Amino acid sequence: AELDNVKALVINKELRQEFSNEFNSGLLYIVSMNFSYYPKEMLYDPCSLAREFGDSFLRVYWRCKQLIDSVYLMQTVKDYGKWYFTLDDDNPPLTTNWIKKIIELERKKFYDTNATDDWFCLRFFSSPPASGDGLMEYPINNRTPYPFASLYKSSDLQPMIDFLYKNYDQMPLDWLIGEYIVQNK
Repeated sequence: AELDNVKALVINKELRQEFSNEFNSGLLYIVSMNFSYYPKEMLYDPCSLAREFGDSFLRVYWRCKQLIDSVYLMQTVKDYGKWYFTLDDDNPPLTTNWIKKIIELERKKFYDTNATDDWFCLRFFSSPPASGDGLMEYPINNRTPYPFASLYKSSDLQPMIDFLYKNYDQMPLDWLIGEYIVQNK
């Protein structure tokens, strides 16, 4: 969510040139942050942000911006498809072919006639290479390690989006998602 409009336009143009086929086919979209989506307190009274966990003001502000940017993305694209898939840029998978493995795993889950539709989020974790295929899947709870990817049903996102937006300055995004899950079991 680049706030510098000139820089955002340059990046937009470069991406559209580099990936023109993907944009033309509808595979890729560019979502530009709407400045008015940021909470007023964050913009006009940033000193009012909750200073949890002993973090510096700049860290708190960055964390809040990151969370609001993520919520805006969820809100904007939630109706584009059946699922919403996220990758964590700080926690890369430790396995090769991980996307193929996730697709195979989910294909079995979603197309098995005995499969249940009673889930909100699936999180994917890298397992040590010696343990098998290098991919583990856990139903989400507030006690699991940090995943490298998460999968949500798009139809279930709106209540979580509302919760995240309302509590954007209380804790980091991944912790807040865990808190939402715990509160809404």
